[in-house]
Amino acid sequence: GDLIAATQGRGFWVLDDLTPLREMNADVRGEKAHLFPPRPAIRYAYLSSGNDGDDGPPPAGAGQSPPTGVVFHYFLDKAPAADKADPEVKLEILSGDGKDGKVLRTFTNKREEKKPEAEPGEGLEAEEGRPVPEPETPESERLPAEAGLNRFVWDMTEEAGTRVPGLILWSGTPIAPRAVPGTYTARLTAGGVTRTVPFEIRKDPLSAATLDDLRAQHQFLVETQAKLNQTQDAIRRIREARTQIADLRKRLPEGKDGDAVRDAAKALGQKLTAVEQALYQTKNRSPQDPLNFPIRLNDKLNGVAQSAAMGDRRPTRQHIEVRDALVAAIDAELAKLEAVWTTDLAAFNDLARQKGVAAVIPPPSQLK
Repeated sequence: GDLIAATQGRGFWVLDDLTPLREMNADVRGEKAHLFPPRPAIRYAYLSSGNDGDDGPPPAGAGQSPPTGVVFHYFLDKAPAADKADPEVKLEILSGDGKDGKVLRTFTNKREEKKPEAEPGEGLEAEEGRPVPEPETPESERLPAEAGLNRFVWDMTEEAGTRVPGLILWSGTPIAPRAVPGTYTARLTAGGVTRTVPFEIRKDPLSAATLDDLRAQHQFLVETQAKLNQTQDAIRRIREARTQIADLRKRLPEGKDGDAVRDAAKALGQKLTAVEQALYQTKNRSPQDPLNFPIRLNDKLNGVAQSAAMGDRRPTRQHIEVRDALVAAIDAELAKLEAVWTTDLAAFNDLARQKGVAAVIPPPSQLK
């Protein structure tokens, strides 16, 4: 399925995957959008969950291997209008045959606006609570949308764990589980039309892991990621509430009434900060700070997940035991936080209303 051209001893070149060339015809070129069926992809055992090092481009004269992922080719009769804000090209990855499948990843051609870089640690101080801009969508996850033939490579990772702007994790970015070998569906939406094709992810033939091993690994990572997401969401909510408290304290009038609310706001902020400091090392200001300040529960939990994601193997007994111990500790802190939301915050808002001051609204959860 590849085209190889060689000279007499001087070198050779490979055009990977002739599927689009074989299927291209007048009917395809007459469509607004066409999604070609991708070739089966191999889930190589030596690849982890997305934190592999990048050694840069190959040296001059050396070849470049084809991408290790699912390679999608699609044809667009024209590029989307640049003046439209909504994405016009969308590629969804669904589990199974797509009929009742779950959407695992969604990619669009939408380009995120460049936002200013946040200072390390911004938004960590209880008194400031300044919001930090959301991380920008990597260019590798943005769909190309040019007129004619386009190519996009999915690295076979599912949705990554929740990221909180400004947080520094020694264990790396939140875990992104790799898809288990099996049948999946790709759904392309562009130009007002939708096209779907099935595709297959195959197990590495050199891997000794069984399909049950890979399923057990995937289940472990999904469950661990869910708890990490809950932890990250709690940290975000704490910071948003503390921002409201800081703004409220600035608006308090001088005098006895203002002092009463100010003292109550300080006590409430301290309780929120205590939970956050148990969940995350708030002293981190740079990627090297964890060398000096011990990592907390969210970093440890993500580290266990990153370890379990290496290679093709089911999680060890130690992985499970450490994960369960961390989850129990996190749940204890989340229970304290829930008590703050339902009891301490409610009492503070009652006091604030009595003094004629606007209340603090509990930030809603953003978990899906």
